[in-house]
Amino acid sequence: MNINDYDKFITYLYTLSDDAYLTFNKKIVNTPSKMIGIRAPLIKEISKNIYKNDPYCFLDKVRNNYYEEDLLEGLVISKIKEPILFDKYLERFIPKINNWAVCDMCISSMKQMKKDEKYFLLAKKYIHSDKEFIIRAGYIIIMDHFLDNKHIDEILNILNKEKESQYYYVNMAKAWLISVCYVKFKEKTLVFLLNNNLDTFTYNKAIQKIIESNRINISDKEYLKQLKRKIT
Repeated sequence: MNINDYDKFITYLYTLSDDAYLTFNKKIVNTPSKMIGIRAPLIKEISKNIYKNDPYCFLDKVRNNYYEEDLLEGLVISKIKEPILFDKYLERFIPKINNWAVCDMCISSMKQMKKDEKYFLLAKKYIHSDKEFIIRAGYIIIMDHFLDNKHIDEILNILNKEKESQYYYVNMAKAWLISVCYVKFKEKTLVFLLNNNLDTFTYNKAIQKIIESNRINISDKEYLKQLKRKIT
């Protein structure tokens, strides 16, 4: 796997293509990028090998023509231990995200963010972007790295203040975040669900996601079904 010869690197990635997976992934990811069709466990292994050998060569050469390149870029960044370099490459990476899968997989891997308040502030900044996947990145950072006792009240307040987005993948991220809030902080989130400013789509999707969770008991699910708003 020669990163210095980037064309050969792309050729190598094609040797790992899985046609069945490519067909499946194209249907669910909805990305404008081209896809090679490499399964996630292999992508993760490749990212580890890149990081062990010459991560900065890769990060400086990556062309972002393929979905898999975007995944590899985010996953390699997630392994950087030097804060200054992590921030440098993160800032370069976030605006490139163009689908939910790259956003969610890469950000969930960025454990450097956990408990560092500057990334909570960064997430709040992202939420006020006008770009769909930068906004989603903000919500996923909050959900994956800051959903704790210290932040739950502010998180629910943020969700209550934000108006309905024009972007589907932003509203879905908000609904997902609310559902995880309910799993981790049931009482506070239930109070929020009973009195909030959420748009009907996001509110109903949040309740749907809570009901679909295996961590919610049947009686709670039955009660939550009654809270769904009717669509007029």
